[in-house]
Amino acid sequence: MAKYLMGIDNGGTSIKCAIFDLQGNEIAVASRWVDMIIPRPGMTERDANTVWQFNIGVIREALEKSGIQPQDILGLGLTGYGNGICLVDGQGQPTDNCIVSTDNRGVKYAEFYAQNGVEEQAFALTHQTLWSAQPAALLPWYRDHAPDVLQKSTYALGIKDYIRMKLTGVFSCEPTESSSWGLMNIHTLNFDLRLF
Repeated sequence: MAKYLMGIDNGGTSIKCAIFDLQGNEIAVASRWVDMIIPRPGMTERDANTVWQFNIGVIREALEKSGIQPQDILGLGLTGYGNGICLVDGQGQPTDNCIVSTDNRGVKYAEFYAQNGVEEQAFALTHQTLWSAQPAALLPWYRDHAPDVLQKSTYALGIKDYIRMKLTGVFSCEPTESSSWGLMNIHTLNFDLRLF
């Protein structure tokens, strides 16, 4: 029985799922456009439950197009837009919309950190300059503008971490994306309380 690989991309414009054979040939692909929610100028969000339902939809469609049984998928790779944030409670239920990487609500925090020397101090640990859609800028925005959402939240996830959690029930992250959040010490590959 042939085996296959699946890739899912939660990108800035659409959600895509592709199935490949082990030689890298594309067997099937499915995609869905995801509407952006813009509550105020400079804010870009997506409904987390819709994002999850669209992921289910593209997985199902790609499997149907390919004629492949789910048990023939050897592995699954996830990717997505970098940064932004998906806040969830301890059961994995969204506490707010997912913030997309094009969001600018944290711009004043990034500017403040750059002006008061925090960015320079943090750079020695993160090797990142701060920008508006990083969790390092978004979490303080929530603290100051939506503390009730932050209070209900147990986990802050990237988009691919959110989808991984929905697929597996496991809350986790990996350093590829998390190291760009402005909160991970690149030397230890751990989140560092000094950065928070």
